[in-house]
Amino acid sequence: MFPDSGTACGHGGKYDSCPVTPELARRLSATPIPYVDQLCRCTGRYHAPRFTVTPLSEGALVKVDLALDNGQQSLDLGLTYPQGVWVVSDITCAGRGTSTSVFSDGPTLCFASAG
Repeated sequence: MFPDSGTACGHGGKYDSCPVTPELARRLSATPIPYVDQLCRCTGRYHAPRFTVTPLSEGALVKVDLALDNGQQSLDLGLTYPQGVWVVSDITCAGRGTSTSVFSDGPTLCFASAG
């Protein structure tokens, strides 16, 4: 999803090769946040992605920390394991709850400026 290249999977708006649920791919395409990369909610390239995995009874939660040129972006990825393959089912701003979900009426940027 977030390779070291600094450009998230599906950057061009095509999510066919990304490990996401069909519902998430449809939502990302149907309700894009203007002027950002939809998966990372970044306005530019990111650097040094870091991942923290927390196993859950129904899947996993992966916290993704992305260094940006002018701050930090942190996301929570909800993962499920349907048909033996791990896929992302939702993306929220880390620690900010479901109101920041891709599936919310108004998904937001998750940017936090540098201290």
